[in-house]
Amino acid sequence: MKLALMVCCSSTLAFAWGTTGHEVIAEIAAKHLTGRANSEIKSILAQDETLASVSNWADEVKDSKDWVGSDKWHYFDFSTEAVWQNVKPQGENSILSAIPRFEGVLRTRTSSAADKKAAVKFLVHLVGDVHQPLHISTLKERG
Repeated sequence: MKLALMVCCSSTLAFAWGTTGHEVIAEIAAKHLTGRANSEIKSILAQDETLASVSNWADEVKDSKDWVGSDKWHYFDFSTEAVWQNVKPQGENSILSAIPRFEGVLRTRTSSAADKKAAVKFLVHLVGDVHQPLHISTLKERG
């Protein structure tokens, strides 16, 4: 009984990646990049940066004045009746709208170097976020 209670009480911690989790996810992603994608990322990031080293940047800036509103890009709420494959972005402020927006920045040749760098940093983080249970939850769970 005590073990079950401990598991239930600590389950939210078990579902969060944390900084180390994001770094590990980024390392795995980097190992699966094509040669071209790897070259592009290296040309966008600073020489001493890797996907793992920038994977937590989005959490670090989400409360800054430069990225007001980006805190809403880290999760997605849906109704318990929703079928995941049919879920659509909820306006401009969810992870489901942020990911394609940053992909667009990277695809656009006229995007600035700074915009592309921010896009890579957000994408590596948000793709990690979208795969952890605490960031995709039902409206009922969020209250």
